[in-house]
Amino acid sequence: MSTPSPTSYTLERATDADRDWLFALYETTMRGIIDDAVGWNDHAQQIRFDESYRVSQFELVIQNEVRVGALYRAAHQNRLHISLILILPPHQGRSLGTHIIENSQPHCLEQDSTLTLSTFKNNPALRLYQRLGFEVTGEDEHFFDMTWKPQL
Repeated sequence: MSTPSPTSYTLERATDADRDWLFALYETTMRGIIDDAVGWNDHAQQIRFDESYRVSQFELVIQNEVRVGALYRAAHQNRLHISLILILPPHQGRSLGTHIIENSQPHCLEQDSTLTLSTFKNNPALRLYQRLGFEVTGEDEHFFDMTWKPQL
């Protein structure tokens, strides 16, 4: 019997019943970054989360039948935008985020589109995005807009 790879996963569409778990994941993974950048306010973050993200658009990252993270992305004309990749801390640093991004890239190749994301400037994942070929295409006080273009 073989052990599954630490980077093997499946994606399952979230339902309304997952909302509280998704917000807890968001808080666990983003609170430090947001607090350092702009300050964390529990009530304001709950409102922002509910206004910015539709639970039904989240994809749960499942490993060994356990939820270990979530992905929020949307296809737009000529681009696929990743809004959030949230991985529980015990599962971070195991290339799972890398594989999630790499598995999004073939869609861009097939559709002749780009892969975009926005990230807090103080997000440790910034190094990962740069290593995977994302380039900064815009910025404001707290965020970088980044784009990956297929190399044809």
